[in-house]
Amino acid sequence: MTRGRDTWSRRAFLALGGAACLSAQDPYLDKRSTPLQYEGPGRESGGKRGVEVVRIGFFGPSEAAHPKAGSIWMGAMLALEDANRAGGYHGKPFELVERWSDDVWRSGASAVVRLAYTDEVWAILGGIDGATTHLAEQVVTKALLPLVDPVSTDQTVNHANIPWMFSCAPGDPSIAAYLAGQLPEGDFTVVAGTDHDSRNLAKEFLKAAAGMHRLPAQRHDIGAGPLQLPPLDGAACVILAPPADTAAVMAAAPAGMRLLAGPAARSRGFSSERHVVTPRLHTADNARIQRLVSRFGRPADDFSLLAYDAAQFVVEAIREAGLNRALIRDRLAPHFGPRGRRIQEVSS
Repeated sequence: MTRGRDTWSRRAFLALGGAACLSAQDPYLDKRSTPLQYEGPGRESGGKRGVEVVRIGFFGPSEAAHPKAGSIWMGAMLALEDANRAGGYHGKPFELVERWSDDVWRSGASAVVRLAYTDEVWAILGGIDGATTHLAEQVVTKALLPLVDPVSTDQTVNHANIPWMFSCAPGDPSIAAYLAGQLPEGDFTVVAGTDHDSRNLAKEFLKAAAGMHRLPAQRHDIGAGPLQLPPLDGAACVILAPPADTAAVMAAAPAGMRLLAGPAARSRGFSSERHVVTPRLHTADNARIQRLVSRFGRPADDFSLLAYDAAQFVVEAIREAGLNRALIRDRLAPHFGPRGRRIQEVSS
């Protein structure tokens, strides 16, 4: 009996030791650092000829005055106008084809389907946030069509291993790490919206703060409707909510409290006279901002600049690849990181 127990003990010790050794080793394969590849058909057909106009889809509202996404459309439209002034595609004009529904959960997917199969676009720009981008990527993965997401910071849109999906904006983990690094000493409060993008950013921020051994003294979630908040305490308040809600929380915060906010504070829909620490989503480009304002008569913002970049990437990919969706996808890929999101630093 004693010998049996000794044998079991030796085996257990060896098993535990082996597990410890394995846990210290690098993983056999880390897919996060492996560039996504498309290995299916499509390239062999070459480029389509005889077209009179080169259509690029836009999954979003097509008006500069739209309260949520007008600035995004402005950036995409200006990029195509610039491309046409530079000769288009072998003398043929680029055209931005817009499809949208404000009831996005009822008919948004069908709008993307029409872009892919009825309008026969060569790539799609969109959506206008994380939720609509998730919806669009479900269609393009079946249509074998490049999707360039201009403005979504939701990193999970790049977690489905879809080689047709590319994102221009910094991801929420980078934004969250920046905000956590800007926290002052002392207690802080988190106020988060209940929409998809705010929830995701709040989750990433709490994770980043915990990694720095910081936990909020208070957390308040705010939904649609009149703002209802108890008095805010602490040295700082981190606000992760849509633009109007972010401004309302800032107005309610005590004087002297350090205010930090997410990407909503970079939007033209945000307005506050108080100082706020918020990450820049795009390098400053005052000349292009002024061009956008002059062309459309509406304010422009970081999201306009991101949309301009997204459209410009697509235009250059089409010029290099020709009219072939798979080859266009191949020309887009080098501009983005392994998972399809552009790698860039986040700063003030």
